[in-house]
Amino acid sequence: MTVGTTAAATEEQIESHVRAFLQQSAPLVAQAIAEMPRTARLWDVVDSLSLLDLVAYLEQTFQFTLDALELIPDNFETIESITSLVYEHLSR
Repeated sequence: MTVGTTAAATEEQIESHVRAFLQQSAPLVAQAIAEMPRTARLWDVVDSLSLLDLVAYLEQTFQFTLDALELIPDNFETIESITSLVYEHLSR
């Protein structure tokens, strides 16, 4: 699913996509992801491979490309940090 005009995506829509993808890719912890605060550490629940898959999904869905320098743990530590990273790209 491609969002289309990506600048129109809100932070809530981005967060919804992030949560849905992570729940689908990590079904054993789907409930924990659904209930986790947006500032909780994802590394405690999701493995790095799932986060790499998330990067590919977000780039395809929101039609942007992350720079290699942006692929750092701080940008993927929480749902909030991932949402902010994507929103920044869409606001450019």
